[in-house]
Order: sequence, then structure tokens, then C-alpha cells
Amino acid sequence: MTASCQVIFNEHDDIVEIRGSLPKRNGVKVHRKILPSEMVFLSEKYRVEFGLAQKRRLAGWQPDLITPIWQEGEYWLFSGTETDPTGVSIPYQSDSDEYWYNIYHTHLNGKTTPSGSDMIDLATRWWQDTSGIIAIGMQSTQVFVFDKDTSPFDI
Repeated sequence: MTASCQVIFNEHDDIVEIRGSLPKRNGVKVHRKILPSEMVFLSEKYRVEFGLAQKRRLAGWQPDLITPIWQEGEYWLFSGTETDPTGVSIPYQSDSDEYWYNIYHTHLNGKTTPSGSDMIDLATRWWQDTSGIIAIGMQSTQVFVFDKDTSPFDI
């Protein structure tokens, strides 16, 4: 975790600001799942892309020995940087049984379709079937879900 980064919530548990530096690729742990509207707020305020992930521990396998059983864990917020605002990066694996689940991330350019790097990221995560994009600049806050078979023209 980036020691100089803290996500500040108000008395209603709404995100107010990020104190210190941006979370960048080290990320910062947050006490709950960040809402899509809050992801938009952060991207508009800081002009970088943000990504939300959850650490999940592999707890075992279903009887078919193909389907994993996951124990859900902490939420973490990641961001691009001032010099690379669209370069939000979420790690893959923390240890042999702990994986990062890429829930969704923002697109500053307003695109609702996955980029090539989004598709490569998802393809690399064998444990994950879908991810989501939150397009900045849309009238409504919506998560555009994509899977490993999505083409740029599907959404």
C-alpha cells in the first residue's frame, strides 16, 4: 500500500477526496466497494483513470475439479498517474492462493468498449470471466461489462 495515500470518506460514507498522492499501481485499501458514481467523481476530480479490485483467496475446488471456490476479501483502489493518466494497472496475484479480481475501471476518453490492453488483462486472469468499464462523460453512470469474447463493437 502507498503509505502517503488515503481515501477520505465523509460522515455519510461518501468519498470526499484522496489525501496525499494518488494510489497508482501500489493501490490503497478501502473499507467497502467503491460505487461507479464515486469512480466517476474521482476520475473527473483528479483527471486519471481509476480501477477497483478485490483480493480473493482460492479456498478450494468444486467437485468437478474445474470450478474454483473463492473467499472474497479486501477492496483496493488503483489509479493512473499524472504522467500516465490512462495507465491504471491492477496486479494479478499476491501469493500462491491470493488473486486480484479486476471489478471495473474508468475510461477518461468516454469509450464504453474495452481497449486492447483491457482484453489482454482479462485474458491473463484465468480466474475471472468478466470485467467492467465506466465511461467518463456519459449522462448516466453505467458499468459496461465485457468478457473474453467481447469485440470492440459488441457493447
